[in-house]
Amino acid sequence: MISEVEEAMTKPLISFERRCLTPLYEIRDSEDELILYVDLPKVRSKDDISVTLAEDKVIIDAKISSPISFGDIPIYSGQNYNRYYAEIRLPVPVEAKKTRASYRRGILEIRLPKKIKRYKVRIE
Repeated sequence: MISEVEEAMTKPLISFERRCLTPLYEIRDSEDELILYVDLPKVRSKDDISVTLAEDKVIIDAKISSPISFGDIPIYSGQNYNRYYAEIRLPVPVEAKKTRASYRRGILEIRLPKKIKRYKVRIE
């Protein structure tokens, strides 16, 4: 079984089916929350970004301000990419309604509070 890091390293940075780029990202795990950093260069504003939470993943779709092409790489030549798309699996359940996101200088930061269930145990 491969780790999440190895899986991320083997994923292509381009999706031919969706005709989009896959952004680089990092997940930091703290005691109370997950912090997801997503690199979105060439995205003008927060209005060009859509963030959706599903049960166990975050879906990011962002419009790039000017198309990106890779003419010097034969397999990618002739293609222009004008958006980012990623489905990022989360390692733990999160509180979707308490999630906050901000976008500054090409970096999307998403703070996802962990879903913590606590039960009081009755002592007999």
